[in-house]
Amino acid sequence: MTREIEDRLRDAFTSGADQHIHAEPLPPARKTLRAIEETLPPAEKTLHAIRKILRAIGKTLSLAGKTLCAIGKALRAIWESILSIPTTVHDWYLRQTENVQETLHIVVTLSFFVPISASLVIFVIPWVTSLLGFHSGPFLMLVGDGNGVTLRATNTKAIIRGVELPPLPQDSARGPVDYLLAGNGKGRAFYVARRATFPQRGVSVTSFHRVEVYGDTNQTRTTSGEIPTVTGAAVGSFALSGDGSFLAYSLNGSPPAYGFDGEACGRNETQGFCPVARLVVVDLSTKSTRSWAVDGAERIDNLSWTADHRTLGFTVKSEVRVLDTAALGDTPVVGRTVARKEGVIAATISPDGRRMLVGRTRESGGDNPHALIIDEYSVADGVRTRTLITSMKIYGEPVPHWNLLRIDSTGEHLLIMSNRYPLSRLDNDLHENEITPLVSPNASDPNFSNFTSSPMSATW
Repeated sequence: MTREIEDRLRDAFTSGADQHIHAEPLPPARKTLRAIEETLPPAEKTLHAIRKILRAIGKTLSLAGKTLCAIGKALRAIWESILSIPTTVHDWYLRQTENVQETLHIVVTLSFFVPISASLVIFVIPWVTSLLGFHSGPFLMLVGDGNGVTLRATNTKAIIRGVELPPLPQDSARGPVDYLLAGNGKGRAFYVARRATFPQRGVSVTSFHRVEVYGDTNQTRTTSGEIPTVTGAAVGSFALSGDGSFLAYSLNGSPPAYGFDGEACGRNETQGFCPVARLVVVDLSTKSTRSWAVDGAERIDNLSWTADHRTLGFTVKSEVRVLDTAALGDTPVVGRTVARKEGVIAATISPDGRRMLVGRTRESGGDNPHALIIDEYSVADGVRTRTLITSMKIYGEPVPHWNLLRIDSTGEHLLIMSNRYPLSRLDNDLHENEITPLVSPNASDPNFSNFTSSPMSATW
C-alpha cells in the first residue's frame, strides 16, 4: 500500500470519530423467518408449505397409529378372553363333577353308616349300658331310710358318702324318724325334711336341711335353719324347683290333732278336726311364703315342679291337679284337674309341663286292686296318651301300691318305687323294659322277692 492511500484512510477515520455509534436490536426470529420466507422464491415457498402439510399429516398418522395399536391390544384381550371361555367352562365343569362325586361318596357312606349308627344308638348302646349298669341322666341321687341319708351313684348303686345332719334333741318320748327328700332333678342340690313323731304329745316336728354337692369328689355341705321348723301337722310331701329358687311342702295331719302352729284344735259337735291340709311355697331367696288351705278331709301329696318354677303338680285324694302358684286365690281347688279317676296314688309332672305321669291301681271283681299302672296324661286336655307300666297282681301277693315317682330335669328318666318294685330307674323314653333296680329297702333281700319294705325315700 502506498503512503498516499494510508493517509487517506487515516483522514477518513479521524473525520468520523466524533459521530456516535448506536447498537441496533435484531429483529425477532419469527419476523426474520417470515422475512426470509417472504424473500424466498416462489418454488421454495411451495416446497416449504408442502413440508408443513407433510409434518401435520405425520403427526396425525402417528396419533392414529397409537390409537390403532391400543384398539388392537383391546381386541386381542377380548379375543383371548373369548378363547378362554371354553377352558373356564371346562375347568368349572371338572370342579362341579368333583364336587358331585364327593357328595355322592358322602351320601353313599352315610347311607351305609347312618343306619348302623342309628341301630347302635337306638338298640345296641341302650342294651349294653343297661347290661353294664350305665345310664345317662343324673349321676347322683339321695336316699333316706332307717339308717339315715346317703349320697349314692345311680349307675353303680354304691354309697358315695353319708350326709351329716344336726343331732336330734334328746327326748325319751320321741317316736320313729323318717326322711322326705327333694332334689332339683340334676343330682347336685337337695333338701332333706327330717320328720320326728312324738306319740305322747300327738305332734310331728319337721326340720329342713339343705344339702349341696360340690367338687370332683362329690363332697357334701349341709346347711340348717334357713326354713323354720314345722311343729304340729306332719309334712306330707316335699319338692324343690329345678333352679333351686322355690321349695314347696304340704302339711297333712290326722284329726283330732294339732294345728299348723302346734296348738290343739277344739272339738265340738260341729267341728271334729283341724284344717289339716295346707300347701306352702317358700321363696328361698327372700324366705317369704305363700300358702293354700284345703278342706281337712283331704290330703295334698306328690308335689312336683315344672322347670319354670311356677307350676306345681300334686294330688288331692284321687285327683291329679296343676296349680299356677302366681295366680290369685288361696285354695288348690283353683288349680286345674288333669286326671280324676279312682286309684290315683302317685304323680309327677314333666319339667316342660306338658305331661303328667300318674301311678295308679286298677280294680277288677272286688275291692282289691289287681294291677299296678303308670299312665301318661296330657296336661293340656287331660287325655291319657300311653301306659308306661302295667304290672299284674299275682295270687298271694300283698295289695300293690306306688311309693315314689320322681322325674329328672330332662324328663327322660324316672325314679320309681313300690311294694312290687325296689327303688329303680326307668330310662330311654320311659319304656317298661328299661327298668333298672337300684336299691332294695330290705337289705337281707336284694332281689326284693318278698315284697316287704321299710320306709324309704329317694330323689335326684
